[in-house]
Amino acid sequence: MIVSFYSCAVSLTADRWSATEGIAAGSEICPVKWFTDCGGIQTHHLDSPVLIEDYIYSMWSAIYRRSQFTGKVFGAHHCLTAYEALKGITLNAAYQFKSEKSKVLFQPESWQIWSS
Repeated sequence: MIVSFYSCAVSLTADRWSATEGIAAGSEICPVKWFTDCGGIQTHHLDSPVLIEDYIYSMWSAIYRRSQFTGKVFGAHHCLTAYEALKGITLNAAYQFKSEKSKVLFQPESWQIWSS
C-alpha cells in the first residue's frame, strides 16, 4: 500500500491539536514511521496553495516532528531517518506514479524502491 502523508501537519498543527485534544493526539498526527515499519510505502505531499511547495521542509517535518512555533517535538517515535524521508519525496513518489524508471536517474541497479 502507498500512502501520501502531509508531514508538515505536525510542525504546523501539533500545538493546536495538543491544546484541544491532548498531547497524545498531537503526538499521533501523521504516523509515518509506524506505517513504514509495517511495510507500507510512504510519500509526502504539501497542501498547495495553503503551503508553498517546499519538499525540504516536508522532509524536515518528517525527520524531526518539531513544532515551528514552540520547538516542541511531537511523537518522537514517529520520526523518520533522513534516508526514509528522502525516499518519500523521490524513489517512492516516482514509484507511486509508475515513473521510477524514467525519473529516478541516481538509483543504482541493486537498490529496491521499497526496501528499508
